[in-house]
Amino acid sequence: MKHRKWIKMILAAACTAAALVLLMYLEFLMEGQKEPDPTEKVQVMAKDLYNGYGLEGNQELSDVIIYENEEVSCYADRILRRFSYDESQVQNTAGAVQGMKDQNPSLEHIYVMPIPPKVVLEEGYEADQDAYQAYLERMASSLPEGTSLVDVLPELAGHEEEYVFFRTEDSWTAKGAYYGSSVLGRALGLEPFSLENYEEYMYNSFKGSLLQKYEDDPQLAGRLGEMPEDRVYYYLLPDGKNRERIEKEEGQWSVQPAISHAAGGLGTFVSGGYLSAVVEGDQKRKMTGEETLLLICDDRGKLLAPFLANYYKAVYVINVTEDTGFSADMAGILAEYGVKHVVWAQSSLYMGDMSYCGAVNGFLNQNE
Repeated sequence: MKHRKWIKMILAAACTAAALVLLMYLEFLMEGQKEPDPTEKVQVMAKDLYNGYGLEGNQELSDVIIYENEEVSCYADRILRRFSYDESQVQNTAGAVQGMKDQNPSLEHIYVMPIPPKVVLEEGYEADQDAYQAYLERMASSLPEGTSLVDVLPELAGHEEEYVFFRTEDSWTAKGAYYGSSVLGRALGLEPFSLENYEEYMYNSFKGSLLQKYEDDPQLAGRLGEMPEDRVYYYLLPDGKNRERIEKEEGQWSVQPAISHAAGGLGTFVSGGYLSAVVEGDQKRKMTGEETLLLICDDRGKLLAPFLANYYKAVYVINVTEDTGFSADMAGILAEYGVKHVVWAQSSLYMGDMSYCGAVNGFLNQNE
């Protein structure tokens, strides 16, 4: 009987050991099939795989145009959206800002930051560059008193060989937004953190909206199918909160990371579709630590929020295209959150276009 008992114990132990070995083997097989952790910090070796344009190796940008129309110039590795503007955009922007000030007389200052398109940094597009400079001059002369135009182009131009603009999306990257936030920070009286203070992360590629739009164009006949996709880099302070409350539907709020790989592309930053969000701040500067910045922005401007949150108690983000109730809510937000600074940051292609500025149209209408 004792022998049988010992035999059973030995068999049970053997079965357990075999099960553990099998489990370890299965885990080993599964490990080889896992996708890389999207939040894994980019190591030196991984960074060396991509150059300043988000391309592999030592590739230079192509100088051969494979397709062109009035809207875009398509190269083998990027798509450039051409720049133009309408005078009504300038007047609408100025009118909406005046409406904000009239409705909220306690506002000391409003900062307007047009985000330039990539084309104004490229050689051979002097007409677009001249048009953009004319646009900035008209905007500066039209904005009401108590408003500052924040021109980020000179700063971006100083880093044109870095990955400051996506190649397949009409937007700056997180690094471009960092340089933009530094210009804005100086205008606000802040001393910006060096980019070296941030930890840099990277995860999978994504196909921008410009590539999605044109790759199936019959006139291109599949010639854009080999265009390298973009990479998503983002930056966080080592002890940053990276947390937000977000309103996807009116009155329905939830808590989530401010920078998350769940949505991908531009949705990595302050979610995808939303009305408004409150990005929790890290209060790294005493002068702004107990104050809030109100950021009125589109999908390009929202990339500023994680950087600006390092200085304030919070950054209250308004989706300028979607939050049509903002004009009625602004006074309450200013009072409840102790807003110190108000910034309107949007693509220069759409700023002042009423079709893309639903959140501020109410301020414009009250002046009509």
